Amino acid sequence: MRSGKTKFDNRFMTVVAAAAVIGVVGAGAGFAAGTIGSDDIKDNSVKSKDIKDGTIKLKDIKDKDEAKLKGQTGPAGPAGPAQTNVASLGGTWTATEDDCGAGGGADTGNVEVAGGSLRFDSINDGNARARVDYAPLVGKTLADLASLEYSAKYTQTGTDIHQGLPYFIVKVANGSNVDSIVFTPGTQPAPVTPSQSGIWQRFSVTEGTARFNDDEGANADVPWQDIIRDHGTQAIVRAGIQAGCAGTAINTVALVDNVVIDVAGEKSEFDFGG
Repeated sequence: MRSGKTKFDNRFMTVVAAAAVIGVVGAGAGFAAGTIGSDDIKDNSVKSKDIKDGTIKLKDIKDKDEAKLKGQTGPAGPAGPAQTNVASLGGTWTATEDDCGAGGGADTGNVEVAGGSLRFDSINDGNARARVDYAPLVGKTLADLASLEYSAKYTQTGTDIHQGLPYFIVKVANGSNVDSIVFTPGTQPAPVTPSQSGIWQRFSVTEGTARFNDDEGANADVPWQDIIRDHGTQAIVRAGIQAGCAGTAINTVALVDNVVIDVAGEKSEFDFGG
């Protein structure tokens, strides 16, 4: 007796089986399409409109469509500090040259704008000193000095005793008395590079440490911001960058340049000698 199945039935089963296979393959292809990465795409073959997620890299985009990927222009950033070239001392930067008040035939230091920087020399006696004061700070409070940075270099004849970098000193009123704050590069903690003759180094006074009423350096530094916390309201009598008064003859030539000062939100940059 013949089976009830016909050729039509066999063809129908074949079509159904083929459809099932196509469905599985299609599902797999869809899954793979959802995880396509840059390695799966021919370079320079994708249009910008085709990018839906973050899996496609710039190298996959047609060259002519790269410009379409640019975002909107953001707001302009704050203006940088106004740079002033200081050709000579006087006015804003005023020089003081003396012997640290020692008397008795001590040498006097020298400071001038020379060779493209601020130059301190004739520091051949342990009591010699030279200083430049920044006049606009007078009358401001210590807290008004928001930031101060400068670059410095020194050279010594003979053995390098790791001294000679110019330091920052500020005097503030305390009733009828005057308090002193001294920032010295040689006492700054890591990661500041130790003082070394013959190389330029950059220092941030207000991010560093200093001594309060301890010009001689008998005690350890404290953070500058701690001094601001305790004495920030005191008015500045004078403030400047100084070399000398080391107590020993060190035969030093020291240079300073690129001074950046922020006073109550007004930032200025000074290039000595251009």
